[in-house]
Amino acid sequence: PFTMAAITALEKQLNEAIEALRSAQKDFNKATKTRSTFESQLQENSLVKDELALVEDGGNVFKLIGPVLVKQELIEARSNVDKRLEFISKEIERYEKMLKELHEKETKARDKCLQIQAALQQAQAQAQAAK
Repeated sequence: PFTMAAITALEKQLNEAIEALRSAQKDFNKATKTRSTFESQLQENSLVKDELALVEDGGNVFKLIGPVLVKQELIEARSNVDKRLEFISKEIERYEKMLKELHEKETKARDKCLQIQAALQQAQAQAQAAK
């Protein structure tokens, strides 16, 4: 038979496991939001690259810096966009890997909660039967 102390210990473990699950879910949601932001930036920069491809060599390209449009060399603009696309793609890959790890962490935390919850229910049932 389970003692009240054992049941209390299981309840404490369950609360800690639930908190770990919440933390894992929060981290996963945050990483998902960040990856989504990078996806949007990738779309935007891909469109800019497509537009720059339409500009003839020697054409004028301007970059918005604060409230001012500043003339920029076409080669430099294309190079900057390519570098940005490369950076964003690497960040998306990094976040994909991170999301996979966070998903596994969340799954383990959920499984632990269910395991402790089952043990707690069994302990409570046995304690009730012993009365």
